[in-house]
Amino acid sequence: MGAISGLILTPSGRPAADCSVVPEAISHPRPPIPEMMLVTGPDGRYRWPLPPGTYRLTARCVDPASGGRQITGTVTDLVVGPGDEVTADIALD
Repeated sequence: MGAISGLILTPSGRPAADCSVVPEAISHPRPPIPEMMLVTGPDGRYRWPLPPGTYRLTARCVDPASGGRQITGTVTDLVVGPGDEVTADIALD
């Protein structure tokens, strides 16, 4: 197992709490993903243990500053090897 961790940031650059983070395996064969999603902590951080593979992560959050509009951000081509700790911060827009 390896892991991807990082920080979810609002459009204004602040940490975003309570956002969903969803991985998608984009390597072939697709490694099994142990959970469907996780939620960022109060500091906007997340950490996801994942089997080796290449992933795309999508973060979704409700933006109270915009009247409750959903905002998203994506990072792709994240390569996780055995024992790797990959850092991926995601900017929402």
